[in-house]
Amino acid sequence: MVMEMENFNEICTSAFFSAPVEENIEQSNSEFNQELCKVCDEIEKRELFDSSYDDELYTQCLMVETTLIQQQVGRGIKRGITTDENKVTKKAKFDEGASTSSIETNDVDNNKGDDLNIFYSSLIDTVVGKICQFEKKDSGWSLNQIKYIDMNVNKFNPLRGSSYINLPQDIKSKKAVINVKNNDNMCFKWALLSGLYPVCKNVDRVASYAIHGNKLKFTGISFPVKIADISKVEKLNNISINVFGLEYNKEKRCNSVVGPLYLTKCRTPNHINLLYISNGTNNHYCYIKNLSRLVSSQISRQHHAVYICDSCLLHFPSKERLNNHQQYDCAHICTELPNGEDSKKDWFGNATSNNKLKFDKFAKKLEMPFMIYADFKAFLNPIESCSNDPSKPSTINIQKHEVYSFGYYIKCSYDNRLSKYETYSGSNCAQVFMNRLCEDVKTIVKKNSFQKCHVPLSDEDKIKISNSNICHICETELNEDLFYDFDWHTGSFRGVAHQVCSSKYRTPRHIPIFLHNFSHYHAHFIVNALNLDDDKFEVIPQNKERYISFSKQLTINNQPVSLRFVDSLKFLSCSLDQLAKNLNDDQFTELKRNYPNNEDFSRLRRKGIYPYEFMCNSDCLKHPSLPDQHQFYSSLTDSNISNDDYNYAKDIWQHFKCSSMSDYSNLYLKTDVLLLTDVFENFRKLCIKTYGLDPAHYYTAPAGIRGGVSQCSNRYARANNKFMEDYDSEKPNSYLTYFDANNLYGWAMSQSLPVGGFEWVDSNTDYNVSDNSDFGYVLEVDLEYPDELHDLHSDFPLCPENICVGNTKESKLVPNLNNKNKYIIHYRNLKQCVEMGIKLIKVHRILKFKQSSWLKKYIDLNTSLRTLATSNFEKDFFKLMNNSVFGKTMENIEKRVNVKLLTHWDNRGKVLGAQDWIAKPEFHSLSIFSEHLVAIQLRKTKLIYDKPIYLGFCILDISKTLMYEFHYNYMIKKFHNKIKLLYTDTDSLIYQIFTDNFYEDIKPDLLHYFDTSDYPENNIYGYPKINKKKLGFFKDENNGKVLKEFVGLRSKMYALEIEDKFIAKTKGVNKSVTKKMNMENYKSCLFNKNVLYCSMLRFKSIKHTIFTQKINKTSLSYNDTKRCIMDNNIDTLAWGHYKLR
Repeated sequence: MVMEMENFNEICTSAFFSAPVEENIEQSNSEFNQELCKVCDEIEKRELFDSSYDDELYTQCLMVETTLIQQQVGRGIKRGITTDENKVTKKAKFDEGASTSSIETNDVDNNKGDDLNIFYSSLIDTVVGKICQFEKKDSGWSLNQIKYIDMNVNKFNPLRGSSYINLPQDIKSKKAVINVKNNDNMCFKWALLSGLYPVCKNVDRVASYAIHGNKLKFTGISFPVKIADISKVEKLNNISINVFGLEYNKEKRCNSVVGPLYLTKCRTPNHINLLYISNGTNNHYCYIKNLSRLVSSQISRQHHAVYICDSCLLHFPSKERLNNHQQYDCAHICTELPNGEDSKKDWFGNATSNNKLKFDKFAKKLEMPFMIYADFKAFLNPIESCSNDPSKPSTINIQKHEVYSFGYYIKCSYDNRLSKYETYSGSNCAQVFMNRLCEDVKTIVKKNSFQKCHVPLSDEDKIKISNSNICHICETELNEDLFYDFDWHTGSFRGVAHQVCSSKYRTPRHIPIFLHNFSHYHAHFIVNALNLDDDKFEVIPQNKERYISFSKQLTINNQPVSLRFVDSLKFLSCSLDQLAKNLNDDQFTELKRNYPNNEDFSRLRRKGIYPYEFMCNSDCLKHPSLPDQHQFYSSLTDSNISNDDYNYAKDIWQHFKCSSMSDYSNLYLKTDVLLLTDVFENFRKLCIKTYGLDPAHYYTAPAGIRGGVSQCSNRYARANNKFMEDYDSEKPNSYLTYFDANNLYGWAMSQSLPVGGFEWVDSNTDYNVSDNSDFGYVLEVDLEYPDELHDLHSDFPLCPENICVGNTKESKLVPNLNNKNKYIIHYRNLKQCVEMGIKLIKVHRILKFKQSSWLKKYIDLNTSLRTLATSNFEKDFFKLMNNSVFGKTMENIEKRVNVKLLTHWDNRGKVLGAQDWIAKPEFHSLSIFSEHLVAIQLRKTKLIYDKPIYLGFCILDISKTLMYEFHYNYMIKKFHNKIKLLYTDTDSLIYQIFTDNFYEDIKPDLLHYFDTSDYPENNIYGYPKINKKKLGFFKDENNGKVLKEFVGLRSKMYALEIEDKFIAKTKGVNKSVTKKMNMENYKSCLFNKNVLYCSMLRFKSIKHTIFTQKINKTSLSYNDTKRCIMDNNIDTLAWGHYKLR
């Protein structure tokens, strides 16, 4: 057993246990004055499944919890189990190695009097269930070993009802809640009685219900009743109960109903809805007698809805619609949909419709006056460990990252004299970083908190004023409310505006701090520096240990000011080295300002060379010379630096007169910070110039693009044609070609897309309208895929579905030939399907909407600017801006998580401590990072669907029509049965074509289908350079270079041999591994059914401590569950093919 905390025996013996802990059990974590405890155990799978399982961990946990329950009268325990680093291996038939994973249960209540054996078994059952789900995710996966189990044991004061509390006035005025004025702790009982035995008069008096007081059973239930005990009450009395809460809406200045905090598992005829309220000290149950009236301000008044789902509070116009919702769609959480009511406030403070998306964050047009760019450097301290067995999956820590220096650059946008660089090297580096940063920010805010005197108007300003009839801020017409708007920081005249616009046109009270790869790396150093800090900070999390951003709040001049830490990699998703290479010399303004000498500047305008692994401790900083070239070796990339790079490093050392590695390290750090500054400042300038928005106001640019089809249809092909050196004229001529659609999603976004006017229409409505019709449709249909189409369509079936295939239980997007039931499809795709022979059997529902090509102007702007771009930086930028719009339409709010980082157990003023967060019904789980830092994850209590996900759906569906159109109506019609689709991935197609001269065959069609702008001048095929970057045109990825051989193993795992290079793709494997692969590796895996293992390094955060890990894992596998593989291991069939019956 493995546990991790000092003095565990002493602490646990005194705090928890009645007897000393066994010597072979070590403590893990016991934090916040022993209020939280995590116990670890190493366990075998057979023990986990053994119903009579009993070991020291179990015994000690029982002792911990039994003692706590006995000592803490009226308190409870919340427990959860996490299995960590599970070894998972393939079954014998697919011996593909192993992977590691963590499985977590929610922390759940363990109440006084509960059978701990049963409770423990239920948690184990949950883990077993999740393991079974994992095993079914991919064909052949099975659990081999659980390395250890963490059990969280958290004391908590559970939420429970008490004596009478007044209802908030806005809730009371609705007369929808009965609030019995009890003086005892039995408000739960009186709330139930007021619902089960209603009276007409004196509904809030205990005496009205006293006659029924003995009709309810509360055996084993203590008062005040905890939410966790409600299920017992339901069983004892054959009733069902939902409990809702209140949440104060600051914008609307009223309370909203949220939850359910408790949702019954089995609804009975005697169903009661309760409201759970709190005044900060006490909690209280009330009976909801009219749910519709209670939530009236949260639903549409226009529809006069009477059918409300009491699980999510959505409303419906009919009982049938409500039943369908409860059966198929209910999220069992308070859900808010935009409904057209004027419930939002616009920029001017006027009520506006909540179902219209309109930009009104005009302050984001302002350039942030101060930016901070930062970086850290860390020692890579070696860890002694056993070597991996290269033939088995494994993971070991080989280095610990210990931060030793930081540098940050404060960039002022309006006065370069206020820009400065700060650095530090030494102990407590992260803490010093936070302290200095806070002091600098306080100085900045205090010196710049007053508006500068207005600069007198120039003649040019006066002309601008006389000619202005449009507000320069909101860009709407000016009326008599005309105001001269001046810059707060410089006093210069900005333009004429509405007075309300000018008054709100202020930069927000936060200062952005950008670090490149902050989320995955630097954040962990900074979080550890927050441990003893009492200042308020907030997190935008991806999970409990990885954050998109977090903010630390300071109070300066009695006003809140936030330090907002943001990841520049979320905006510019490539290495700093590559980003710097994309800039021209005149774009390095901050580097030039700090190193005005051309000799200095010319040497530092590129990313430096650094011996990361040589720098393993503080003694290395004293090293008096540049390390030897072999000491620059990087095990992460498995490469050494080139002679040119080493000569460059020596030149830097000599030119800047470094006397030790400390000097060299400080110079390298400063250069990195200045390069990041110049890269991001150019990004800001381009955004402001093109779109009038400063990205420094935001957290990220693009969200992930997803939803494209990816599959390998035919697994091996070799070309044979006259353009190859080893051409064999005795064999059939064949060509391999790799096409890629230019900006596929940009093309789809240029089509007609929904703008509003959604309504359900009769299923007989004619959907067969033009692609550019004023109205569009999304349909739910049944389709039949006729057998006579199967052979032709097997390589690239229409209507892909998220389905489980083979023996797996994991849903994947799989093109298949099965019939479709209740398939959701855009009308353009349906028209295409019917034209190609698929039979429409039934239309279930049709959603109609207004549509137009409203995004086309934006896409065309970015496309034209990308074509005209003079640097790689600008080319990448305009592509990124197109993708970011699509990514935002695909944002899934259901995947957002709510995490609180806490440094204290008890409340501090109005700031809740860990104790109260654990007690909340929405508490999910926690992770203990250190003695003074814990992350608590909460369940959602409300979902607001305010993202245009219908756009994302339409863009994805429409994009598929282009790929199918090109494949079936061009390639198939041109080459008939002489063509095979080998591989496709969203916007790319790899073909094998049997013909004498493929390039001559398509030459007449170049103008209509192909972008040949990247072909060489005077190429051997005689192709003109045309259709540069045109949306929806197809480009030869190899630009005329001969593609000789293809091996495809599965989606995202293939190899290409081209005349002058080899391309290997394998998902989840480092480039350092992939670059060592060759075609024989892939062919051996394909034809011999071998499995290729690899050893690679990665950075991994464990409780906010960063390690370099060496992992052995499968790099190549021959199995593919998306297709049915034939006996020759090359040909495949789509699932659903008639030959597979």
